[in-house]
Amino acid sequence: MLIGYGFAADVPEAVADVGETQEMDRYQVLGVVDPKEYKIVALDISIHPEGPEEPWTTEITEPPFEKQYMGLTVEEIDLAPDGKIDAITDSTLSSTWVTNAIREKVQGIVRKAKGDR
Repeated sequence: MLIGYGFAADVPEAVADVGETQEMDRYQVLGVVDPKEYKIVALDISIHPEGPEEPWTTEITEPPFEKQYMGLTVEEIDLAPDGKIDAITDSTLSSTWVTNAIREKVQGIVRKAKGDR
């Protein structure tokens, strides 16, 4: 019995393509999507093991930010006002990257599960 689809993402995915990488935070996202309604049922956002040693902000890795994604479908995963996610003040770029990565992973799961590869 299938109980969920798991996903992992490094954010940003391609650090080499992003200028001033020494000054930006990197994240690792792990999540689980319900196999029937394709809603997020578990999510963990953490500072990427490859750094930086002193992140700009850790608010993105804390439960209040992560909890915003719980129960959302792919259509709802976007920053407000287009979606239901409130960005972290002074971390709009990181909030955008994390949100986009999560949405893309969920979209891929839905496409694959429904056979629309």
